[in-house]
Amino acid sequence: MNYLTDIDAPPFWPDPARRPRRVVVGMSGGVDSAFAAWSLARAGAEVIGIHFKMGDFGPAAAGVARCCSWEDARDARRVADLLGVPLYVVSVADAFEREVIMPFARAYASGLTPNPCIVCNPAVKWRELIKKAQEIGADAVSTGHHCRVIRDPGSGRPRLLRGRYEGKDQSYFLARLSLDQLQWAVLPAGWFMKDVIRAALRDAGIPIALKPESQDVCFTGQGGYAAAVERYLGTAPPPGEIVDAGGNVLGRHPGIHHFTIGQRKGLDLPGPRPHYVTAIDAALNRVVVGGEEDIFCREAVARDLHWLQDPPAPGEACQVKVRYQAAPANARVVMEGPRLRILFDHPQRAVTPGQAAVVYRGDEVRGGGIIAREGGSD
Repeated sequence: MNYLTDIDAPPFWPDPARRPRRVVVGMSGGVDSAFAAWSLARAGAEVIGIHFKMGDFGPAAAGVARCCSWEDARDARRVADLLGVPLYVVSVADAFEREVIMPFARAYASGLTPNPCIVCNPAVKWRELIKKAQEIGADAVSTGHHCRVIRDPGSGRPRLLRGRYEGKDQSYFLARLSLDQLQWAVLPAGWFMKDVIRAALRDAGIPIALKPESQDVCFTGQGGYAAAVERYLGTAPPPGEIVDAGGNVLGRHPGIHHFTIGQRKGLDLPGPRPHYVTAIDAALNRVVVGGEEDIFCREAVARDLHWLQDPPAPGEACQVKVRYQAAPANARVVMEGPRLRILFDHPQRAVTPGQAAVVYRGDEVRGGGIIAREGGSD
């Protein structure tokens, strides 16, 4: 069975007239990066594999697959050997701790809920992949991300699109790449459905074709986010009060780093209705709770804006993802100086400060920012 559409002219080249001669591929040890390396080699590119050692984070939680494990390093080597491509293991542990882990821990301890992968891609992985590509004279960089890159026919500018497999689209994670970084990108996995990718690797004799997806952040370990925050900061944020919207004390919490907006577990509050976290007041060290209806909102503000295309016109209709697992929500956006106000067509659940808000027009990523506490500096 021919699992690839027109393998002699694969669809994933951003500029079909100028195919890369040599491509540096970030080989994580997972299915999608293996497919990237295999499909690029099959299409005639010289593939150079890079596996990043992010650090030693101990075992994952029981039953949870986690990226950047020693098993991933082993699987990346197995795939490279089967494909006959070189694989270099590069330690980025210092940069990863400095650029990703420590900012994550400090933000979490201040009541925010950042997404570390949003930061890691431009600040560590893609920066280092492009650095290696420049050192060896490569023409392009590839990863296993499920998104697509094309060239604008008029300007030649790269455009970032959702992956064709809607359930796996990862354009959210690459939305903060710079245009210079995106210029290097060739992303084969984004052009194919996941079952096609697995079937193609299986038929090619690649043994990880059925490997499970990673489900957890690499550095959290068995104790989850709260334990990771305490481990990296060397201290535990103090306990404090759980209050309702009127400031009435309902209970105590063990530290605000145990909570995020919309959370229900761990509150241990009596009452006839479930309680949900509606806000985290870091200044007063309080967790604010309410009913489920209180975790929906009609608008949000984003800061630290980053655009891959021109910012939307005032009031322009678009779609916005407020977390990776959220469905794109119809909205209108308005620039307010250095901030972006997002006006959702319908109330959205648990819009969380610290997460990225990524703005789309159709399949294309326009850009976005980091969700802020309303009226605050976050």
